[in-house]
Amino acid sequence: MAEERTIRVLVVDDEVYVVSMLVDLLTESGCVVTTADDGYMALQRVMEQRPDVIVLDFRMPHLDGIAAAKRLKAHPEFSSVPIVGLTALVDEQTRQRAMEAGIDVLLYKPAEPSEIVRAVRGLAGRTARVAGPTV
Repeated sequence: MAEERTIRVLVVDDEVYVVSMLVDLLTESGCVVTTADDGYMALQRVMEQRPDVIVLDFRMPHLDGIAAAKRLKAHPEFSSVPIVGLTALVDEQTRQRAMEAGIDVLLYKPAEPSEIVRAVRGLAGRTARVAGPTV
């Protein structure tokens, strides 16, 4: 049986309790997790850490998640890094903006923990089917 590769995940959210929950959840599922609390820090972490998947909140100070996703997807070196958008904004305009920014999977807060893990694992493997609404 082949050994499963460790998934490197960047969690980007400005809410400390959300970050803590996501770090615990993803670490318990076998991922190596780094964090950032705004879009600018996320861009820096991506360059330094080269994550396999990014879990990205939309509403953050300085540079929001949609703008950060657009910048990442426009960069040739990072455009293929999959992004799980995680937002409390449940409306068609947000969904459309997420799609235009290149978000691979959109989950709405509060997302089920199993949904988040499936999305991360599915995107990291690119072979598993991703749970939740895709955009």
